[in-house]
Amino acid sequence: MAEIVSREAALANGTTGGSKMKAASSAGVRASVITGPAVAAWAQNDTCGNRDIIPAGSRIIGAYVSNAALGASVTMDVGLRAWTPDGTGAVVDVDGVVDGLDVSGALSTFSATGSMAAAGVDSVTTVPCEPYFSLLSANPTDNAAVRVTVLYIAP
Repeated sequence: MAEIVSREAALANGTTGGSKMKAASSAGVRASVITGPAVAAWAQNDTCGNRDIIPAGSRIIGAYVSNAALGASVTMDVGLRAWTPDGTGAVVDVDGVVDGLDVSGALSTFSATGSMAAAGVDSVTTVPCEPYFSLLSANPTDNAAVRVTVLYIAP
């Protein structure tokens, strides 16, 4: 039986290109929480960020999403934008963490369907980022509670 060297082991040993990244088993998982306002007149395509900084070189794991029913056909993307103090940074990946999650009904789930986390992708941030979510596909219910907890491993 052959021992297959993981990407993390190869990076730690410097046997492949790229920066050295701590393996998930040796670095702490961090969380960045985005909580929607208590009173919000949500509209289709609204976004909500938290001004938190996810450092460059962080590995995105996914996000826990907990929400009240947001209304028929409403979906959510969770993405990353370049960090700025006022939350106006350029989009890094609009659905890099979560892509197209159905939030029409009340939900409490973990999702890793975004392009930076799904299907075994080994992707890290290249710039300091702010996580944010977008409410898409239909007009969401006003004042519906939303909490998104983005999980990542910092370098």
